Amino acid sequence: MKNKILAAVALAVASVSGSQVASAATFPIVVSEGSNYFGNSGLTNGTDLSDSFTFTLDDDFFANASVISISLNGLQDIDFKSITLDGHAFSPALGDPLPETWYLDPVVLTPGDKTLTLVYDVSGTNPNSTASYSGTLNISPVPEPTTWAMLIAGFGLIGTGMRMRRRSTAPVAA
Repeated sequence: MKNKILAAVALAVASVSGSQVASAATFPIVVSEGSNYFGNSGLTNGTDLSDSFTFTLDDDFFANASVISISLNGLQDIDFKSITLDGHAFSPALGDPLPETWYLDPVVLTPGDKTLTLVYDVSGTNPNSTASYSGTLNISPVPEPTTWAMLIAGFGLIGTGMRMRRRSTAPVAA
């Protein structure tokens, strides 16, 4: 019995310490309007790594995002293979420099559960060095149709007022 408990503890420790090699990690993000941050650090050599960040939206939101890899003296390199947010693909800013920067042009996200997924490789010359990445997710509410209607009506009233004022200040011929 004692050996089984020790074996279970050793297995648990091994699964936690070896989680960076060909694995997937999922992290929740508590999203609020404005800028929201995510990332992962302490990444070591491995291929086909992936991280997912999950969050829930209760309304329609505009969203854009960027992700940048961080490397100290080029000892470890993160090569992103793909980054997606609920099916919307990120684009690399410039080929494959060190560090990499990827971005998402503004999109509209509907209410519900959302997943931001990063797939990448980590390689380097120093096995004692680690790499990391960080990202920013910006969200802002999509205006309601009544807000748009009030905005358009306000522009109409301003235009009408300007035309009326122009007519009333016209010079009178003598």
